[in-house]
Amino acid sequence: MDKTGIIVVSLCVALLFFWFHEQQKEAVRLEQQREQFAATNTVVASPMAANPTTVPTMATSISASPFDTNILEQTIVLTNAHARYTFTSRGGGLKLVELLDFPETVSARWTTKNSSTTNAVATLNTRAPVPVLAILGETNLIGDGNFSLTKTDYGVRAEKKLPDGLQLTKEFYLSSNYLVNASVRFENTSDKPLVLPPQEWVVGTATPMDADDNGMYLGTMWFDGTNPQNCAPTYFSTNETTFFIFHRTVQKEYRAGAGNVIWAAAENQFFALVAMPKTNEPASQVIARPVNLPPFAENYSSPVVGIQTMLLYPAQMLTANSNVERQIVFYAGPKEYRTLAQIGDEFQNHADLVMNFGTGFAGFWGIGTFFAKLLLSAMNWLHDVTTFGYGWTIVLLTILLRAIFWPLTAASTRSMKKMQALAPEVKALKEKYKDDPQKFTQKQMELWRKNKVSPMSGCLP
Repeated sequence: MDKTGIIVVSLCVALLFFWFHEQQKEAVRLEQQREQFAATNTVVASPMAANPTTVPTMATSISASPFDTNILEQTIVLTNAHARYTFTSRGGGLKLVELLDFPETVSARWTTKNSSTTNAVATLNTRAPVPVLAILGETNLIGDGNFSLTKTDYGVRAEKKLPDGLQLTKEFYLSSNYLVNASVRFENTSDKPLVLPPQEWVVGTATPMDADDNGMYLGTMWFDGTNPQNCAPTYFSTNETTFFIFHRTVQKEYRAGAGNVIWAAAENQFFALVAMPKTNEPASQVIARPVNLPPFAENYSSPVVGIQTMLLYPAQMLTANSNVERQIVFYAGPKEYRTLAQIGDEFQNHADLVMNFGTGFAGFWGIGTFFAKLLLSAMNWLHDVTTFGYGWTIVLLTILLRAIFWPLTAASTRSMKKMQALAPEVKALKEKYKDDPQKFTQKQMELWRKNKVSPMSGCLP
């Protein structure tokens, strides 16, 4: 192996060990956050409370069907200019979002075999086991999981009263820009204190778009007020080694955050469900778990897996005849930079980071992210001005970029041709000073300067 090969292999090995070290640091950080949350997740009940003084955290596993399906399901459908929203009594949440402006993502093979489905639209939380804003937890928090659903003047209300006097009320109101405003109220209607156990608020389930979607771009994303964090499907890989060398523990659940979850998203390649609590009420943690989904069709027997995302709120005490209410805004729509940037400005929460341009090494420490935003903004501007489809817009943008960089490209080409013309003289110098590499380099540079040739010109675009 020559010197260059040794350097390349050494760099690859060094990067591999650096990546493994960073993964170990991330695992330690997540474990510290879990310990910090567990240490503070204790509620001391009053002497009158019949509940124990310490509320245990819920089990890490989650049932695929947490609600009583023997009770008839009730649904209410609301529609605006951009989407159709189906609310369900099972879990008292948003079962399905249909994006009316976006056709269903299908492959040529899927279209041929299922031509009757080609007029369908893109959907979010598709075939998920629980709806958006379902609240999961201990039995005394969810009961049978079935709510009373009513349509109001402005939206939908879901209500449920539990035997211990706890009443859950959820209100949903449609807004613009794919937003849904929601409020959740826990009310103690009894004359005794109640311990409200930890609650998992379902953000949504990231699901494959069609049968040919391998789920590679599914994931959970959240923002801690400073940096976005990601949980990709590879986090739940069943492989017990990394690169067949390093041992890893198989993970069934992702937990992160320590009272600093500004927003969390269940995302795929093109769309996202984003839950944004009020800025002064961040969630305690974000949780993600893989869930099994029904297959797409009989011809596709391979398992379909989605990633369910939840916000975790800690246990707390509700005194007699008191209540606690939280406001949350959901974005259920496309990863459209301008819309998300507008929402981020409105709520001051950097919602545009859901675009996931990359962070750290993946985004070249901000440089790659900057150019990605610049190119995307230019492409959107061209699309608006020309009204071309995005395919032709990309072609036009490529031509414009080539035209802008043409002077540099032409200069690089001229310089390369001059260097080719000087190749015989360089070869003669190399033969003359073959025993003195330093002298050869000096003479070569003098030759290039004399003929106004720069070896760096080949690096120009």
